[in-house]
Amino acid sequence: MLQENGFYPGAICFYAGGVKMVVHGSPVLDLLHALDAKGVRLIICSTCLQYFGLNDKVAVGIVGGMNDIVLAQWMAGKVITL
Repeated sequence: MLQENGFYPGAICFYAGGVKMVVHGSPVLDLLHALDAKGVRLIICSTCLQYFGLNDKVAVGIVGGMNDIVLAQWMAGKVITL
């Protein structure tokens, strides 16, 4: 839906099990690449990647820490969690 209406978030943060969405083999990888190309920052929790053993499988996004995720949420005008 994001691509259809042309409204893009400033960032999407991936943590806990959500980091599985940004690795090779993810069914939503094409969509995330498209969002990345539109300038949406995809911020991935490095600790969560390490926990799931996915450090070397990241296919899209910026690997950061929880500080980066909290800062992105703090700076946002609105935060939506799923």
